[in-house]
Amino acid sequence: DESFLVVAESYASRVHRIWLSGPNAGMREPFGTSLMPGFPDGISRAPDGGFWVAIFMPQPVIWPIFAKLRKIRYHALKIPTYLPGPDRYGLIIKLDADGTAIRSLHDPHCEQTCLISSVLEHEHKLFLGHVGGQDFLAVLQLASYSSSP
Repeated sequence: DESFLVVAESYASRVHRIWLSGPNAGMREPFGTSLMPGFPDGISRAPDGGFWVAIFMPQPVIWPIFAKLRKIRYHALKIPTYLPGPDRYGLIIKLDADGTAIRSLHDPHCEQTCLISSVLEHEHKLFLGHVGGQDFLAVLQLASYSSSP
């Protein structure tokens, strides 16, 4: 109904709802699950009213410490070796209309896709955009992939 936007706050690993109209117009609030297991990037509306969230990188183990310390986080991002953990991983998360995670698709070894920056569902296919030296577009047939809640 276009009464709100769902936006990613990537390096805080959060998703927010920003109200555009109604009594909460101009207000920002956590959207459902809110805290993501990595850095969310592109968010798109799914045909069923939910949302797909592209996670371009998993959250490093020590990230919760950096997330609270803005100046340290800024400098740590300049030198990725400060952040131990996997740096390439394929992950998209499906949120329902209320923001609850209801599905996720993982590619931990980047066999099909990784570093996903955008996701769009159309006719039971997911179209995925990438960053970091991969082919720009991957297409996944939704029925072909198992999911986890």
